[in-house]
Amino acid sequence: MSLQFLPLLLFGLPIAISDLRSRIIPNKLLVAMFFSSLLLRLLWDPHHLSLAFSVSAGAMIFAALLWLVSRRRIGMGDLKLMVVSAFLLADFSRSLYAWLLGLIFGLVTLLIVRKREIPFAPALLLATFFAL
Repeated sequence: MSLQFLPLLLFGLPIAISDLRSRIIPNKLLVAMFFSSLLLRLLWDPHHLSLAFSVSAGAMIFAALLWLVSRRRIGMGDLKLMVVSAFLLADFSRSLYAWLLGLIFGLVTLLIVRKREIPFAPALLLATFFAL
């Protein structure tokens, strides 16, 4: 497995725990996850840096549309995490796969827990790990 999983491992677990406990994804953790991914990409895979930024830009547009369509029911932290995970994956098809898999994980959790709202970050992080 490549070094791409390190930022996911280092910052994904605290993000998931925070989202489970308080339904808040701290911006500090998202920024740290992004910059550690950027640093790793600069050091070991600089040829795909522009691709990673392009996928992230597409993810921003997708996240904005998702936020509007969901009538603002999805949290901004979840949307920012989608953008960071897209940068981490640096591949739109793998990002889309992770988002859809995260949606499936989230829906299954929603059916099991039977609450109106659930933390989405753990499902998205697990799906991103599978997409790596």
